[in-house]
Amino acid sequence: MTVHVEAVEPHTASAIWPRVRDMIDVGYAACDDLMPADIVEQIRYAKIVLWIAIDDETGNIIAAMTTEVVPMRSGLVCWMSQCGGDRMQDWKRFHVKIEEYAKAEGCVKVVLKGRGGWERVLEGYRVRTVMLEKIL
Repeated sequence: MTVHVEAVEPHTASAIWPRVRDMIDVGYAACDDLMPADIVEQIRYAKIVLWIAIDDETGNIIAAMTTEVVPMRSGLVCWMSQCGGDRMQDWKRFHVKIEEYAKAEGCVKVVLKGRGGWERVLEGYRVRTVMLEKIL
């Protein structure tokens, strides 16, 4: 099965949002964050980019992610934000497309904050999120 990843055109965000809302909310829930009430508006006005992984055979959206370009001390940084979906083995190289996008936007690095698995650091504690970065 072939899957491709693409950025959603901001003007189509409202139409696609009902199909990806729960996928994006999985990421917020994992970090115990509330999804912003205005997230669709942020996507429509290109403050946040919505990315989708599409099964080329069926046309179904199987995963969704958001990114945001943010100025930081080191320069522009592309934050890979919330992500959720199915069949990760088919779209796990999504980051290559995001890195290309980040370079084109003038970013110096890409940062991902996400789930770290079930690794225990201290008794009674668990890793809830990890932060990974790649210098471009």
